[in-house]
Amino acid sequence: MYDNNMRHTFTRLVVLFLLLSRPVLADGVEVPPQVECGSTVLLVGDSLAVGLAPEFRSLARSAGYRPVTHAIGGTTAIQWIPWLKSDLSTHHPALVVISLGTNDAGANIEWVRNHNTVYARLAKEAMDAGAKVAWIGPPKLSERRLPHAGEIRDMIRDSINAPYYESQDLDFPQAEDKIHSSPKGYKIWMDAVWEWMSMKNLVTPSK
Repeated sequence: MYDNNMRHTFTRLVVLFLLLSRPVLADGVEVPPQVECGSTVLLVGDSLAVGLAPEFRSLARSAGYRPVTHAIGGTTAIQWIPWLKSDLSTHHPALVVISLGTNDAGANIEWVRNHNTVYARLAKEAMDAGAKVAWIGPPKLSERRLPHAGEIRDMIRDSINAPYYESQDLDFPQAEDKIHSSPKGYKIWMDAVWEWMSMKNLVTPSK
């Protein structure tokens, strides 16, 4: 427990240092975030996005954005092709944050392999609509229950041509199913994702 607390504190200090070292122009003027304050930011995804949504909305508002969330439990990436297209047309987001892939890891792996272009397609749909994209990768998952989780992560990370957050590297409380989390865990997770996006200079840090 002590080691985990120390590790978390150290990580927070590193993130703080990086945030304070945001890119600056030659004349000392700070480079603005790629997603302008006041813009709409959209979170889409499965049941993990349902859990992340409250903190996403809180952080986005605090940072000066207009948050929209659309999350449906039990969904796979391919189901989101028409839904994302509709969201893009309706909300015109400047940033799309995608939390998908966990249910794909529990699907028929041969079917997923034959449809693995879906991840790049979703990211491209958003980028073609003028949005930046950030993908929240699946968290730590039971290798016994979901033996292909690593392969799914690789498919997503290697194809989307957009920033990909390695959620499996983050320690946060998970439920007994080793997939979902508690409200506290979702808060820790989304806080870390937002800090990471600000380090990437996608968004402004939350206040």
